[in-house]
Amino acid sequence: MLSDAEIYAMVEKDKPVLTNWPLVEKPPGTKNGYTVLPKVITAPVPQYPKSLRREKLAGKVLVRFVINESGDAEAIEVLYAAHPLMGESCRIAVANKKFVPGTVDGKAVKFLMRQMFYFSI
Repeated sequence: MLSDAEIYAMVEKDKPVLTNWPLVEKPPGTKNGYTVLPKVITAPVPQYPKSLRREKLAGKVLVRFVINESGDAEAIEVLYAAHPLMGESCRIAVANKKFVPGTVDGKAVKFLMRQMFYFSI
Protein backbone atom coordinates (compact mmCIF):
# COMPACT_ATOMS: atom_id res chain seq x y z
CA MET A 1 0.00 0.00 0.00
CA LEU A 2 1.26 3.49 -0.82
CA SER A 3 2.20 5.80 2.02
CA ASP A 4 0.42 9.14 2.43
CA ALA A 5 3.59 10.94 1.29
CA GLU A 6 3.77 8.82 -1.88
CA ILE A 7 0.12 9.55 -2.68
CA TYR A 8 0.57 13.30 -2.15
CA ALA A 9 3.74 13.29 -4.29
CA MET A 10 1.99 11.37 -7.07
CA VAL A 11 -1.04 13.70 -7.01
CA GLU A 12 1.12 16.85 -6.99
CA LYS A 13 3.05 15.54 -10.00
CA ASP A 14 -0.14 14.95 -12.01
CA LYS A 15 -2.20 17.84 -10.59
CA PRO A 16 0.12 20.52 -9.25
CA VAL A 17 -1.03 23.11 -6.76
CA LEU A 18 -3.29 25.51 -8.60
CA THR A 19 -1.35 28.76 -8.44
CA ASN A 20 -3.83 30.60 -10.70
CA TRP A 21 -6.83 29.23 -8.81
CA PRO A 22 -8.59 31.96 -6.83
CA LEU A 23 -8.50 29.71 -3.79
CA VAL A 24 -5.44 28.65 -1.88
CA GLU A 25 -5.02 26.10 0.88
CA LYS A 26 -3.53 28.79 3.12
CA PRO A 27 -4.98 32.23 2.35
CA PRO A 28 -2.41 34.97 1.77
CA GLY A 29 -1.95 37.69 4.37
CA THR A 30 -4.70 40.27 4.45
CA LYS A 31 -5.00 43.79 5.76
CA ASN A 32 -5.26 42.65 9.37
CA GLY A 33 -4.00 39.17 8.68
CA TYR A 34 -6.91 37.62 10.60
CA THR A 35 -7.91 34.25 9.13
CA VAL A 36 -10.29 31.72 10.68
CA LEU A 37 -10.27 28.26 9.12
CA PRO A 38 -13.53 26.42 8.45
CA LYS A 39 -14.84 24.21 11.26
CA VAL A 40 -16.67 20.93 10.77
CA ILE A 41 -20.31 20.80 11.93
CA THR A 42 -21.25 17.41 10.49
CA ALA A 43 -18.89 14.83 8.99
CA PRO A 44 -20.57 11.70 7.65
CA VAL A 45 -18.29 8.68 7.59
CA PRO A 46 -17.73 7.14 4.14
CA GLN A 47 -19.43 3.76 3.86
CA TYR A 48 -17.07 0.83 3.32
CA PRO A 49 -18.34 -0.79 0.10
CA LYS A 50 -19.67 -4.25 1.07
CA SER A 51 -18.04 -6.03 -1.88
CA LEU A 52 -14.63 -4.58 -0.92
CA ARG A 53 -15.13 -5.44 2.75
CA ARG A 54 -15.90 -9.06 1.76
CA GLU A 55 -12.67 -9.09 -0.27
CA LYS A 56 -10.85 -7.55 2.72
CA LEU A 57 -9.52 -4.82 0.44
CA ALA A 58 -7.95 -1.90 2.32
CA GLY A 59 -6.89 1.40 0.83
CA LYS A 60 -6.76 5.18 0.90
CA VAL A 61 -8.65 7.95 -0.85
CA LEU A 62 -7.51 11.58 -1.27
CA VAL A 63 -10.24 14.13 -1.96
CA ARG A 64 -9.91 17.82 -2.83
CA PHE A 65 -12.91 20.12 -2.38
CA VAL A 66 -13.96 23.71 -1.82
CA ILE A 67 -15.78 24.90 1.28
CA ASN A 68 -17.95 27.76 0.05
CA GLU A 69 -19.11 30.87 1.90
CA SER A 70 -22.22 29.01 3.10
CA GLY A 71 -20.20 26.16 4.61
CA ASP A 72 -21.05 23.57 1.96
CA ALA A 73 -18.57 21.36 0.12
CA GLU A 74 -18.47 21.88 -3.64
CA ALA A 75 -16.15 21.16 -6.58
CA ILE A 76 -15.40 17.76 -5.04
CA GLU A 77 -12.64 15.86 -6.82
CA VAL A 78 -11.24 12.44 -5.98
CA LEU A 79 -7.50 12.85 -6.60
CA TYR A 80 -6.52 9.30 -5.66
CA ALA A 81 -8.51 6.17 -4.78
CA ALA A 82 -7.25 2.67 -4.11
CA HIS A 83 -10.54 1.50 -5.68
CA PRO A 84 -13.23 3.49 -7.56
CA LEU A 85 -15.95 2.37 -5.12
CA MET A 86 -13.93 3.78 -2.22
CA GLY A 87 -13.53 7.05 -4.09
CA GLU A 88 -17.27 7.32 -4.75
CA SER A 89 -18.08 6.58 -1.11
CA CYS A 90 -15.74 9.40 0.00
CA ARG A 91 -17.13 11.80 -2.62
CA ILE A 92 -20.65 11.22 -1.24
CA ALA A 93 -19.48 11.67 2.36
CA VAL A 94 -17.73 14.96 1.55
CA ALA A 95 -20.79 16.21 -0.37
CA ASN A 96 -22.82 15.72 2.82
CA LYS A 97 -20.36 17.48 5.15
CA LYS A 98 -21.35 20.80 6.66
CA PHE A 99 -18.94 23.47 7.91
CA VAL A 100 -18.90 26.80 9.64
CA PRO A 101 -17.35 28.77 6.76
CA GLY A 102 -13.83 30.12 7.07
CA THR A 103 -13.29 33.85 7.16
CA VAL A 104 -10.65 36.37 6.27
CA ASP A 105 -10.91 39.65 8.18
CA GLY A 106 -14.43 38.66 9.28
CA LYS A 107 -15.75 37.97 5.77
CA ALA A 108 -16.74 34.41 4.76
CA VAL A 109 -14.54 33.16 1.92
CA LYS A 110 -14.01 29.95 -0.03
CA PHE A 111 -11.30 27.56 1.13
CA LEU A 112 -9.63 24.82 -0.89
CA MET A 113 -9.22 21.69 1.23
CA ARG A 114 -7.78 18.19 0.91
CA GLN A 115 -8.65 15.20 3.05
CA MET A 116 -7.26 11.67 3.17
CA PHE A 117 -9.64 8.81 4.03
CA TYR A 118 -8.57 5.35 5.18
CA PHE A 119 -10.33 2.03 4.64
CA SER A 120 -9.07 -0.92 6.65
CA ILE A 121 -10.38 -4.23 7.94
